[in-house]
Amino acid sequence: MKICVVGLGHVGIVNIAYLLERGHIVTGLDVSQERIRHLFAGEPEPEPRVSELLSSALRSGRLQLSTDYLKAVEEASVAIICVGTPQSEKDGIPNLSFLYQAVTSLIEIVKKKRDTLDVVLRSTVPPGTTRNIASGAFGNFGNVWYYPEFLREGSAIEDMNDPPIRIIGAPKTGYYQRVLDIYGETGPVYITEYEIAEMVKYVCNAFHAMKVTFTNEISNVCRYLGIDSNRVMEVVCSDNKLNMSKAYMRPGFAFGGSCLPKDLTALLRLSNGRQEPELPLLTNIIVSNDLHIRSTVRRVRSLAVRGTLGMLGLSFKPNTGDLRDSPFVKLGNMLISEGYHVIAYDPSVELGLLDVEPTYIQSDVRKMWQGQLTKSLKSLCECSLLLIAHPISSFRTPILPILKGKHVLDLCNDPLREQIAAIADYEGVGWECRSGCVRNVSLAKAEEALKNTSYS
Repeated sequence: MKICVVGLGHVGIVNIAYLLERGHIVTGLDVSQERIRHLFAGEPEPEPRVSELLSSALRSGRLQLSTDYLKAVEEASVAIICVGTPQSEKDGIPNLSFLYQAVTSLIEIVKKKRDTLDVVLRSTVPPGTTRNIASGAFGNFGNVWYYPEFLREGSAIEDMNDPPIRIIGAPKTGYYQRVLDIYGETGPVYITEYEIAEMVKYVCNAFHAMKVTFTNEISNVCRYLGIDSNRVMEVVCSDNKLNMSKAYMRPGFAFGGSCLPKDLTALLRLSNGRQEPELPLLTNIIVSNDLHIRSTVRRVRSLAVRGTLGMLGLSFKPNTGDLRDSPFVKLGNMLISEGYHVIAYDPSVELGLLDVEPTYIQSDVRKMWQGQLTKSLKSLCECSLLLIAHPISSFRTPILPILKGKHVLDLCNDPLREQIAAIADYEGVGWECRSGCVRNVSLAKAEEALKNTSYS
């Protein structure tokens, strides 16, 4: 296939090297004469194997380099955009000027010299950018896909051959095979709408940055306590059940219970009285957790509901009866202090037993909830808003009939949310209920998954 790669920075030349290795004929396009001269001169690239692949293809004629859009795009069946989207020095917002210059130039060529041109965007862009290009500027001239790259400098060719994630933001038509023809079909692929693919790229890099910062803060605590941080993190990372896994990574509500708040606070106290180490990430975990609860109070307030609010679940975790540091108790207390009448249904909670172990819950909280905890589901029928704190499948009594026709705010990302949404006025506290937005699918099932996706 004849391909034009627009932008010859690190991402662009790595894409070219990989595409050449797959047997494609490539024209590299960049507006910088100096960059083209550098590549023609065969000056070494720091990325392993790239220089050899480029030099060999230049000698054989399978790689052309140009600053001329017309020459570069004339015979190409697809253009792959890899231009930079650098951070603005003024406000940190990505600078998309290079991207829109490239798109505008491609459109001008298509208008003058050809009917259509397919485009694959690989630059990192804010959610909504690809759709803006596809439905606006490029809408009448070809298909547009977003295919983010997950390349590490120093091992980029290896990552092209074995990427950690393969995700394609595809147009509504579901036509994505073109991307697979270009880059290969090995391994599973996520087929999504544009915005999910764009967001995944940002989330992955933010997650990596957080891991580095978390580990460095832990190492600082360990150093001041005379503990071997390498050994600590080696053991922590060996846990693939909870630590290095999907555990705790499902969108939902704030954390609570007898362990996480207590032990996080204890870890922070270990460095009390010392000028160092400073632990801004660890310190702000609890701050962020409390903000999540407060934002839910504002969310309830914005719904402008009147009457009683019902909570399905009160303990920090289903079927435990444990109210220690329960985020749902905190939420209920805040709503009550705002003037709402709140009742909660949680058969696992026995407030009377808490007198045996007063540390389970503060006495004033116990008194507050003594009259708010109901044992009857019928009492929820008159509620104007139901908040799902525990998955409805965790209750022994069927809950769906109670939810029918009700305004429901889901705090726990209930696995049955699609069934709930079918019978109730449903909202998720941090998500929408749209069946089939994204699936990890084999290539054989990818088209079916995309067809079932709902676009708004």
